[in-house]
Amino acid sequence: DVPVSQLVVNQIIAQDATAAYLGRVVKEQQRALQTIESGSSPLSRLQLSRVPFFDLEIRGVFPLKFLGGVAFGGEHEAIWEDTLKADGDRFVFVGGKGGVGKTTTSAALAVACAEAGHNTLLVSTDPAHSLGDALDVELSGGAVARVEGIVGASLYAVEVEVDEAVQEFKRLVGGVADGGGERVEQRGRGVPRRRALPPAARPVLRAQGGARREGARAGRGGGWA
Repeated sequence: DVPVSQLVVNQIIAQDATAAYLGRVVKEQQRALQTIESGSSPLSRLQLSRVPFFDLEIRGVFPLKFLGGVAFGGEHEAIWEDTLKADGDRFVFVGGKGGVGKTTTSAALAVACAEAGHNTLLVSTDPAHSLGDALDVELSGGAVARVEGIVGASLYAVEVEVDEAVQEFKRLVGGVADGGGERVEQRGRGVPRRRALPPAARPVLRAQGGARREGARAGRGGGWA
């Protein structure tokens, strides 16, 4: 299981909005928030950051800094202290249904992490990439790009083509697990595929190779169709 500890609610409209449509939206938002805060929702166990509705496009580092100050600072600072002030390498995942503000929230959080002194890599795996728009940085080429305007540490971003990355990972891991001797080019010289794998992939490789060897032995015993 992946532990989840925080919940960000974006675009909360002020309760004194007078337009009929906005009034209905306000009622729906307040009903949802009351459900969360009442303890009757599975989301009630999460620490809640209330982010108001901004009547402007949040695009670029400086608007994202402003958003981060509202979402992760001020009255919400204690909620995010472990994320922004913790030492050591870590992964932070931002998820949710379409249109709730995942990209903008993750971009603002990445900017906040970098401003807090953590070298940060922001990765989008969304097939409908919009991270480059949020950061106002060209990311369409699929390469890691540096985000300028950060004070404290470095921020990099990349939009990953997930289908291509998964197929490449399967090809690389599958070739090694099958015992293939193919070599790949790395830094101008040929190296065995096993050595070219990132350390995090090696347990997966061992598990896959072990499963295949076990299956082969079982197959020789006549118990496999």
